[in-house]
Amino acid sequence: MSSALAIREEEETAFSEEVLSAFAEVRDNYSGAKIGGFLSYARTHDGAPLDVVAGYFEELNGSGFAASTIRTKRQAVKARLRRYTATWPTQARGAFEAELRLLDSDPTTMCPGAAAPGLAPWKVCTAAEYERLVRQARSDRQRRFLEFLYTTGARVSEMTGVRLADCRAEGGAVAVKLRGKGTAKLAYKERQVWIPKAMYERIRATFQGETFLFETDRGKRYSRSYVSNQLGRLTLAVIGRRLSAHCFRHTFCTRYAKATGRTKAVATYVGHADTGVFDRYYNHDVLSVVDVLGPEAIGA
Repeated sequence: MSSALAIREEEETAFSEEVLSAFAEVRDNYSGAKIGGFLSYARTHDGAPLDVVAGYFEELNGSGFAASTIRTKRQAVKARLRRYTATWPTQARGAFEAELRLLDSDPTTMCPGAAAPGLAPWKVCTAAEYERLVRQARSDRQRRFLEFLYTTGARVSEMTGVRLADCRAEGGAVAVKLRGKGTAKLAYKERQVWIPKAMYERIRATFQGETFLFETDRGKRYSRSYVSNQLGRLTLAVIGRRLSAHCFRHTFCTRYAKATGRTKAVATYVGHADTGVFDRYYNHDVLSVVDVLGPEAIGA
């Protein structure tokens, strides 16, 4: 049964109906309505297990439920996942647990009240850190993952799902069609991002896929967990703190929201459905001492 959830380095997986039915049959403190919302969500949203869990946590945060209710519903999901990963090999189980912990610190998926609202400073990769990561990456594969996520603000699952047919050269740039969050019954939301043509050519030279832009030697798309693990190890080794692959999406949003002031435009570009939520996370505009007292306040 756990094979439907197993983390494989080079293959996307999804929740099977068999596993979801087994989740529903468990009788514990999280039965009934506590797990029911997640089961309904998982049955109508495609994607790798961790992407579905992240999407559900994000939806809970915008649901209007009390923080205590959200915490209980989150715990119900985690309890089921841990039950069915208990027999996995230690390394696979550890990788899955690490990804779950990242959801607890990500501003869009963390439990309300777990930390001060807004984007925590350690969730953003500075320009200087990014340059160090590119220079010191252990492989071209890591560099290409890093460059694409930092440049586009894409979700990891969107990046790994890009097909060559989704890419169109226009002058010195390449337009890339992304398929955002969708449901099993409705078409995926599509949007377009841009990357430099030189970056596209580097990606093609590194992966040389026939179907996917980022393609394994077996002709498959990379999994979300594989990309996160690669970048997590890289960031820990180079800058001394482990950043998730999703952190580079936060970095893009923060950078462009601050640089342009056009939070609605940035939210649309990255495929964020709720621009109000986007504003809460990425619009950190506050009055400084200079704004209030003038430049003389700091001796300028």
